[in-house]
Amino acid sequence: MEVEWDESDSKAPFSISQLTPIQLASFNLEEYRKLRTQFTAEEWIDLLIRSMGYEPSQFSQRLKTLFLLRLIPLCERNYNLVELGPRGTGKSFAVQELSPYAALLTGPTTVANLFGHMNGKVKGMVSIWDVVGFDEVADLQKMPKEVITTMKTYCESGQFQRGAESFAGDASIAMFGNTQQPIDVMVQTGHLFAPMPDVIRDDRAFIDRLHCYLPGWEVPNMRNEFFTDHYGFVIDYLAEALRDLRKLNYTELCDSHFGLGSHLNTRDRKAVRRTVSGLVKIIHPHGEPSKEDLEEILKLAIECRRRVKEQLKKMGSFEYSQTSFS
Repeated sequence: MEVEWDESDSKAPFSISQLTPIQLASFNLEEYRKLRTQFTAEEWIDLLIRSMGYEPSQFSQRLKTLFLLRLIPLCERNYNLVELGPRGTGKSFAVQELSPYAALLTGPTTVANLFGHMNGKVKGMVSIWDVVGFDEVADLQKMPKEVITTMKTYCESGQFQRGAESFAGDASIAMFGNTQQPIDVMVQTGHLFAPMPDVIRDDRAFIDRLHCYLPGWEVPNMRNEFFTDHYGFVIDYLAEALRDLRKLNYTELCDSHFGLGSHLNTRDRKAVRRTVSGLVKIIHPHGEPSKEDLEEILKLAIECRRRVKEQLKKMGSFEYSQTSFS
């Protein structure tokens, strides 16, 4: 905003001469999808990575894809993500910094705060925000058990009960936490959900509703050379793009070329399809990935869901024994 001063006007010497909006007035999703076709998949991925503030030349293709996985809760409705890894890897950065439509909690909360008051007149966070993130999940030890119980229903169907009425929300749930041991020690002596507090870890039905376990230990600690000085999308523009992409649905796209193996139950298939849909929206928003690109996305989606199932099996639950995903 530019302000001018006119000394000849004694009553109102100050006036606004120019006003530049800092937020988009509108976003054209179709234009965004159409212009994506002028890029190769590799060029588009690098553009998105730079828009997140990172320099893609410093990372492998897999690592760049892991960074993009962090964006799925922002563009996919009712998506449940967990990332556990070392400190200083930017786990909660996407939720905290890349969108004004996401909220990050840093401690325990209540059912009323998340889902609204019993009278239904005051909305909760899942009805207001696109993403509700939980940072430092180890600090959620004192969170009331009823919060996890209500979240368990919400993470399955997007529905929740307040008083005599049932409500729905679109917010995705993202959980971030720090591992206290090297990954090889965790694998040998326990399981990959060990950093979770007991209130979450003891509720295996809730863990089973997580669509993706992002391996945070593969992401390096952020160093100066990892940050870019090249151009990317302005964050406001990227945030609007991700929000508008929530309108699309690519969950059945993989059925055109691939079938999922018999070890994937209904919940597993739902999780894999949600991850595929989210990555297609991010990398191929026009909805036309090649068969080879779709195969790579599907493999990663299966891996991220299998990691949840394998750890549930390791935690001693026989009903989660089928982990030979294919």
